[in-house]
Amino acid sequence: MPRELTDEMLNQIKYVSMADYMRRVDRLTDLEDKLAFTTRYLLSYGTGEGRDHTLAEAIHIARMKIADASAKLRKDAVLVPDETVDPFIKPEEDAANRLFMASPTVYLRDEANRILRGYAGRELTEEDQRRIVEYQLSSAVLMNDSENTINFEIEELDKEPKIDDLKFRLEEKFGGVKQFEKAYKATKPGVLSKIFSRSSTAYHNLDAAYRAFSNPEHALHGNMDALDKSAKEYLQHCFPKLNLRDRIPSLAMVNRLSGTKKARALFSLNILASTAEQRKMNGAYEKIINANRQIAMENEANLGNEDQSQLIEDNGQENQNNNQGFQQELMNDLVKDEAPYDQEQAERDYHENFKLEGVEEDEPDVEP
Repeated sequence: MPRELTDEMLNQIKYVSMADYMRRVDRLTDLEDKLAFTTRYLLSYGTGEGRDHTLAEAIHIARMKIADASAKLRKDAVLVPDETVDPFIKPEEDAANRLFMASPTVYLRDEANRILRGYAGRELTEEDQRRIVEYQLSSAVLMNDSENTINFEIEELDKEPKIDDLKFRLEEKFGGVKQFEKAYKATKPGVLSKIFSRSSTAYHNLDAAYRAFSNPEHALHGNMDALDKSAKEYLQHCFPKLNLRDRIPSLAMVNRLSGTKKARALFSLNILASTAEQRKMNGAYEKIINANRQIAMENEANLGNEDQSQLIEDNGQENQNNNQGFQQELMNDLVKDEAPYDQEQAERDYHENFKLEGVEEDEPDVEP
């Protein structure tokens, strides 16, 4: 597929929110573009102060979306090795994808240094300086992670990906963290409904299933089948004449409802969309990460003890020198009055991005 992103377009990328990232990266058709976009988006994270997600969560979400793309490509390929991300390019051309999936912090540090070196000796605009500061801050956060907390958090997210990922996907469907929270709150019964117990059994089952899915102490923790069942039952409650075995109600049909009924139906519709996406990706995600980590471990084990010790010593000294120089540069270049992250502004930017690109705000129909 043809590349879509130019260097100029990549230079304009800034962090808005991970919901914004997820929706925009899905619009790209080329996997090389997806990774380039992902790289710039994550390097624009900065220090992370006030962001909608931790850096580890942001990285995990980005790997989830690369896995989504890989799963789609794998469907049309034959005999795909587990470690492969893009089956339609040469293995050496797939190296960046594989490194990002296996060791994302290493990949991002390397890319930050490569991109920053490209600015050396150039006349910098004000926008260049802002971008450089963001990339330096992100790189510094990764390099100063002495207790390896970012990688630890990423590994924890990898252990039960479908549970956190489903919430991340729902956040994207509703437009961000706050919008998702508002959407879930809108499903709750009003004061009169509570007093007169007017909420339907279908709604109570839906809410119970969602809370159980998110509760580590519950038997249905992480059970997407139970969540799907309750979502379909609620939609059946809203559309009793519709045969849900044939099709799911469209967004247009849901939009004709009102009040809490509409909010609950929309929540159900987006649950089904999110679980469908998650099921398609799960296998590819685990295969790619586990296979590439195993290859990395085998390569490390195959190094001779003597050569390995020398390599570690040489690399350690080089990294120490580079880090010291980098940190000094960072202190010299930081913009002291950098604007703090504004979540409300980020949410407005999220919608503005798609308004400018001519993207409809309607959500797509989901698979039955």
